[in-house]
Amino acid sequence: MGSQSTEADYGLLSPLDLECSDSEIVVWPEVAIPALDDQVGQYMALVERDLRRSNTSLVFGILERSSEDGAEARVYNSVFLLGGFERQAYRKRHLVPFGEYFPVPARVREWMKMQNLPHSDLSAGADIQPLLAAPNGARFAVAICYEDAYGAEQLYAFPEANVLINVSNDAWFGDSIAPHQHLEIARMRALEVGRNAIRSTNTGISAFIGADGKLLATGKQFEPQLMTADIEPRGGMTPYARSGNQPIIGLCLAILGIFWIRNRASL
Repeated sequence: MGSQSTEADYGLLSPLDLECSDSEIVVWPEVAIPALDDQVGQYMALVERDLRRSNTSLVFGILERSSEDGAEARVYNSVFLLGGFERQAYRKRHLVPFGEYFPVPARVREWMKMQNLPHSDLSAGADIQPLLAAPNGARFAVAICYEDAYGAEQLYAFPEANVLINVSNDAWFGDSIAPHQHLEIARMRALEVGRNAIRSTNTGISAFIGADGKLLATGKQFEPQLMTADIEPRGGMTPYARSGNQPIIGLCLAILGIFWIRNRASL
């Protein structure tokens, strides 16, 4: 399965303009289109037309504005899949405090509003969401930014998911250890569930990761780059995918219990 990861925001370009029309899956980073989805509807319609012509699917980050059942509009940090039979979306579930929402009481929020300070929150997506599914049979377990630091939160997607996708904007951390640490986290997620992973970021480090956690290809930091690789969808269930963190939590509790019993016996 041909795939592509891109480390830069190329603006309002068609995937075909990026010379990747021979890829089945194209992946752009978190909020690759810096706008609300309803502000770029014509552009996305143009992209969908080009994708269908080339039998390509595009996965990319964007802010999604949604009004459901007449309620007040909510904004989600989302990943869209275009190019299939219908437009699909995954909404970020694990939001970053103070970055994506303010964990403050309503009174404090009203004061922030009066002071013309940023006070609006992004909304969190549902804990369990339909998988993004490409026409070629690939089904994606998606994590946005540091969601992939919480491996157990993705386990609902298995065994149906056969490829991992992580999109992120690590530009916040500049030339520090954090982007490298985030890449290590993504590698661990791939190893835990035995799935190949595609990681696309705005400033690096983008990568293709094997099901054994090994790096198949990595991009450079702070440089626009196109990357391609053959990524094979994989199935099955690893021990971690079956049981998550429960065995290690149980082991820790057992060790604590043993020390408590020994301590009581020595009194």
